[in-house]
Amino acid sequence: MPADDTGARSKLRWRPRSLSGYALLTLVGVSALGHAIASFSRSTIVFLPDEYLNSELSRSFSSSGLPLVRGSQVFFPSLLQPILTAPCWLFGSVEAGFRASMVLDSIVMSLAALPVYWLGRRLGLSAWFAFAASALALVTPSMLYSSWLLGEAIAYPLFLAGFAMGVLALSGDKRWLIPALIVFALASFARIQLLVLPLAFALATALMASRERRFRRFLSQRRYLIGAGFLLAVVALVVPAGALGFYSGIRHVDLAPGGIAIHFGTQMIGLLFACSWIIVPGALIGLGLAIFRPSSRIELSFACSASIVTLGLLLQASFFGVVTIPQERYVFYCAPILALSLALLIERGWPLRRAHALLVLPILILVAVLPLSTYAAGDRLFQSSFLYSTFQLERSFGVGNAALLVAIVVSVLALATIALPFRGRAGGAWIFVLAIAFAVPVLAISTNFDLSNGSSVLRALTQRDKSWIDKRIDANHPGGGRAALLEGYGTRTSALTMLFWNRSVDRAALLPDSNRPDVLPWPDLHIGGDGSLSVAGKPLTGPLVIDESMHTITLRGAERAGRSRSFALWLPLGRPRIALYASGFAAGWLSVRDVLALWPTTAGGRLAGFVTFRVKTTKETGPVTLTLSSPGQPKRLIRLTPGESRPLRVAVCSNGPWRAKIDANHGAIIASRLVSSKASAPVWREDASACAQAH
Repeated sequence: MPADDTGARSKLRWRPRSLSGYALLTLVGVSALGHAIASFSRSTIVFLPDEYLNSELSRSFSSSGLPLVRGSQVFFPSLLQPILTAPCWLFGSVEAGFRASMVLDSIVMSLAALPVYWLGRRLGLSAWFAFAASALALVTPSMLYSSWLLGEAIAYPLFLAGFAMGVLALSGDKRWLIPALIVFALASFARIQLLVLPLAFALATALMASRERRFRRFLSQRRYLIGAGFLLAVVALVVPAGALGFYSGIRHVDLAPGGIAIHFGTQMIGLLFACSWIIVPGALIGLGLAIFRPSSRIELSFACSASIVTLGLLLQASFFGVVTIPQERYVFYCAPILALSLALLIERGWPLRRAHALLVLPILILVAVLPLSTYAAGDRLFQSSFLYSTFQLERSFGVGNAALLVAIVVSVLALATIALPFRGRAGGAWIFVLAIAFAVPVLAISTNFDLSNGSSVLRALTQRDKSWIDKRIDANHPGGGRAALLEGYGTRTSALTMLFWNRSVDRAALLPDSNRPDVLPWPDLHIGGDGSLSVAGKPLTGPLVIDESMHTITLRGAERAGRSRSFALWLPLGRPRIALYASGFAAGWLSVRDVLALWPTTAGGRLAGFVTFRVKTTKETGPVTLTLSSPGQPKRLIRLTPGESRPLRVAVCSNGPWRAKIDANHGAIIASRLVSSKASAPVWREDASACAQAH
């Protein structure tokens, strides 16, 4: 009879497992398809400079096999995503490569559900609870990054696969040791922050050994796992800082205990964001029980590994990046792990229900006092997809109403999680249902905001055609002309977006009085005595793209072939040379410190004439005093009352280049710029009589 009963149970359980398997594959397919479809509505990259950097590296791998950006080799340790997406850029156009890369990322990131389900079944979870944890892995708000050109899309499934293999290896299944170490290395190659994974498993090994009270024998049996973990940690510490590229400052962290505690608490909030808030309390209890009262060795292995890995990612987010805000992007990897821990607690029959209720109460307090409007601002948005959706709610309903809405929804969910455990497994299933039901609209809202944000970026920065520079150059240079960007004092978004969509602009240099849009090489532009241009000793003779956000420039030996809101394209008619350079003159405004400069047609040649322009104050700027300093002339003070308009004429008489400065006594912020008064574009006219006035 017992044998028949066992066989009956086995037969009855076969179909649900099969259904859950089909459901899992369907889930992965729907996720990949949904994110791929959404990616086709994405207008442009928005997370800068990261997406630009990854795309440039990927395109360079596809064409040269080297990690080059604008012709310069860069040291970047997270190269797996650019390498894997390199074939996508062989389709031809930038648009095709952009779409193909996003589709590939969407498919790969959706595979994250598979190792979660696999590990859940190895832990002894029922098929549907393992499926629920897998579903939560694919609806976490950070799945937003699946269509971004970032390392997260590749790192997420690798992290979870490596974690699952590491748990099995730690539990004594030696078959998974080498695969785990390989996947650890790949995950770290996809996202350098995941170097925490091998180190965490080395520490988890020590924790498990102490828990089983077989310390020496246990450590001896797992010496390779421990050694590999500590070896990677030592390498990260002793390798020259230059080899870490953009992460060369990783060793310089603030270790003040008070600051670390505050930042750690802030990153715990990011973990709540990724876990739909209500998963965390039960997951923590599940980890504690699995450590102190494990039902199997693999459960103990899972609990030790999950605890150390989660702690490691939280500490990393507390030390690096924008530590003053919740960096959900750094810690969302733990969401499916904590979901599995919650499932283990549910399978135990929900012990310690009062402790669970006590852990839920801080969520109620936190959501009531959390300054979401402070976090959801500026570039901070990109570190958290939950904040992305919050910002969209603030735009739709207002800051106060959005905060109230989030507080009410999270509070209702938290109160439900206090009552549901008393219904046993059914109540636990409903907690997963509520968490998924909360995460799905958050992901949908953040995705919708991402799509609208990309469209607004293009409307603000470019012409109707994103690749208009490429097309103008191709029309005039059928052989494939290459252009250089002369970067001014424009925004990072405008410069990097233009470079992304126009592959013919493959070199760059900084104009005088300019800023660097990113940490990549930006050589200074050298201007010769006749206005000729060169970079690192090499003359610029081809097409030029000039950032006119805060500069007005006139060239000789070239003609303007088009312009967007921020950039002008000049095509050569010989060798391009600067005739007039005006820093601070842009979009009809003067800044508070401006420069006027002129170059003769030959080095040391004669300049004689007048520069003329008109200035006007407004109510916003108020009364302004401009101080004009030019060579060979006393300083001129131009006092303007509100609304006053006055023409200015500056006499120029010089052998060789000429330069003057205009300073304002104060300025006002208008359209995100510090300006002093309105101004027309300066005009240069030769006139021999100017030398008499100049002296």
